[in-house]
Amino acid sequence: MASAATAPATTTTSTSATSTGSWSKAAPSWRRSAPTAPTSSGASGRFATPTCGVPRRRSRSSGPGCRSPARRGGHEMSTAVPPRPSQASMRRMLAVLAPMRRWVDPKVSGLENLPSDRGCLIVGNHSLYGVYDLLIATELYRRTGVIARGLFDHDHLRIPVWRDALRAIGGVHGTRENCAELMRQGEVIAVFPGGAREVWKKPGQRYQLLWGERLGFARMAIQHGYPIVPLSQLGADETYDIHFDVDHPLAGPYRAAVDRLGLRRDNVPSFGLGWGPTPLPRSQDAYLHFHRPIETERLAGRHDDRKTLERVRDQVAAAIQDGLQRLAGERARHGNPGVVPRVRRFITGGPQQ
Repeated sequence: MASAATAPATTTTSTSATSTGSWSKAAPSWRRSAPTAPTSSGASGRFATPTCGVPRRRSRSSGPGCRSPARRGGHEMSTAVPPRPSQASMRRMLAVLAPMRRWVDPKVSGLENLPSDRGCLIVGNHSLYGVYDLLIATELYRRTGVIARGLFDHDHLRIPVWRDALRAIGGVHGTRENCAELMRQGEVIAVFPGGAREVWKKPGQRYQLLWGERLGFARMAIQHGYPIVPLSQLGADETYDIHFDVDHPLAGPYRAAVDRLGLRRDNVPSFGLGWGPTPLPRSQDAYLHFHRPIETERLAGRHDDRKTLERVRDQVAAAIQDGLQRLAGERARHGNPGVVPRVRRFITGGPQQ
């Protein structure tokens, strides 16, 4: 039995820059080998200027804007740009994620839209709980040889195993300085402007772009003449129904703990149910689409112009939201396998692209 497809309920007033290509197995000619060495929540309000898609955080030991190394247990953790991961490291991650890939059977389209002769900034919607985000990096590498350098939030540096997994596939601490260095190196970069807000979505926020006042990715792209490739990903937001978050009427003790720890209420976990009344995720195939690049070279010198940044941000958001609608339609035509056919597919190893 195939589950019913639910179209993402997001709208936008901006012009979309999307591609209408069908599912594609073709890879761009550019191959990167390892080196030898929205509706957006708050979109109608005023906009701030964070780092490249990642909010600047205040350290307990330094003021805003300082770039002190992160600390955990009294030990410094490097936040500089690490070398591109080796081919062996990427192959290991492919092996680790192979069971997940066989279960969610990623359908990837638009790979031909990735620039074949230069780097680009991939800007996408964050999946609920970040469930499918690692697949973006591994699918790009598996299908094209491209190693995308994902920018991740400071908080990821505090989680040893997760931090190591991100770095194993090219992850980089998402500061403005690191983003600029990657652009100078001509790397393919991936960023999710929604950050933790989209990872910890609240009830009713499925597939919403919770970018708030974030314009940093647009500023960096314009400043460095980097093309932006919008990315739409569908599937993970439907693995759970969110029922409990920090704003729930019964979440008083949770709110008190969050406030006592000095955490932002929009940056803490929400909780939901997946398969029936259990914490097991519902089965949803993964759909990814890379849109046509949005060129920024024509905007040279306007990286500090707010209206220009807002137009670029809105164009990217419109492309992502339009892509989510298209992917929902594609899934409705293909169907989403139930548990029994999914188990059969997992055992036999098909029908992955």
